[in-house]
Amino acid sequence: MKKSCFWILFVYLFCFLEPLSAGESKYLIWENGSDSSKNKAFRLEELEAKGKQIIRSSYFDKGMGLKETRLTVVPFSRMLEIFPPSNGMDSILMDGEDDYQAIISLDQGKKYNLYWATKIQVSAGEKKPDWMNPLALVVPNSSSPPDVERYLPANIKNLRYVRWEDYYKPITAVLKKYPKHGQLGFEAFGDDCLYCHSLKGIGGNKGGDLTKKFQFSSKSGQKGFVQAFGIKHYNNGQYSSVEEFVHEKKAQKIAEFLSIIKKN
Repeated sequence: MKKSCFWILFVYLFCFLEPLSAGESKYLIWENGSDSSKNKAFRLEELEAKGKQIIRSSYFDKGMGLKETRLTVVPFSRMLEIFPPSNGMDSILMDGEDDYQAIISLDQGKKYNLYWATKIQVSAGEKKPDWMNPLALVVPNSSSPPDVERYLPANIKNLRYVRWEDYYKPITAVLKKYPKHGQLGFEAFGDDCLYCHSLKGIGGNKGGDLTKKFQFSSKSGQKGFVQAFGIKHYNNGQYSSVEEFVHEKKAQKIAEFLSIIKKN
């Protein structure tokens, strides 16, 4: 009798209770530097309790190749209220599922009035990629930042404060030797590539280190990178719509920058 009651209860729970919405009851980790004992797990509901709203974002839809996505969001500043930055920390580093990594400065968050998306609901007929889950950054329609990948991180799991200068130091230390070359490519790489492609020990590892995949020492190798970039990213539905952000000339600047890094 007890066994049959158990199965009746199981079937009821499985079939009739409403499933959790995307992002609901998901735990994230706020990391506290090198002292992991001070890390704090928090739920998206803690953010939503600070004042949520539902918006649409043309920037988000354009970058993701979608239409009329409904986003439950909380202002960027609410995260800073829950986890106040310590002295000297000017940026938030975000680690995503599947080895993605992104960085946003506190000034950028305020300048463009960014939001944190705690729920993402695509419109009927649209297909949401498996990786496009909360927590995500969202640009509201009232703002117009540059069209770059930097403002589209999603599926964030861990966050921590860092100093912008310290984070990029492994790369900027190399570029100091080449003050007239590589800067534009570095900016483009940081805005559009570092999320997936690690370099000098920073960035995401989803796509690997590009300097180990292409021969940037020759013009033909750089051209091969630009061609491969187009084939990979223009757009098969598995990635954000990089085509919207990185044109061929910009990709060439990235190739020239990576040729400098490759030599060092």
